[in-house]
Amino acid sequence: MNWFSDRDDARKYMTEILRIWVVWVVGLAALFFVSGWNVLIAGIVVIAVLVWLVQPIQRRAAGIDDPGEIVEGTGGRFGGARTRGEVALRVLLYGEAPIEEAIESFGAWSGWIWVRRVVVAITVVAFAFVFLDIFRGPQG
Repeated sequence: MNWFSDRDDARKYMTEILRIWVVWVVGLAALFFVSGWNVLIAGIVVIAVLVWLVQPIQRRAAGIDDPGEIVEGTGGRFGGARTRGEVALRVLLYGEAPIEEAIESFGAWSGWIWVRRVVVAITVVAFAFVFLDIFRGPQG
């Protein structure tokens, strides 16, 4: 699938996704370092900013051919059908394919794949830390 129409479109996507990654990592850090009611406030702010930043990616996914068409075999682990637009949105937000196309076809910096992988690794470590912290219980 061709994710981008030209070099400027690929560059625009990389800028959009980079903003999302930065807010996500800063948000994880904020949630890690704040406590009490500030966790709730920080979480709401991070979610609101992410929802706002995802809108251009949603418009991009909605622009594919027949975004309402049901795609077979994409219901995931919990079942349910997915439309072509939903699958495209997931790939644009989480996948490596659009980043690889931006690198290979339009000359984007090859390190973007590794930046994505680092963001995923930071997310996994943060979730593991929270999970372990929950089951460790209150300290003191």
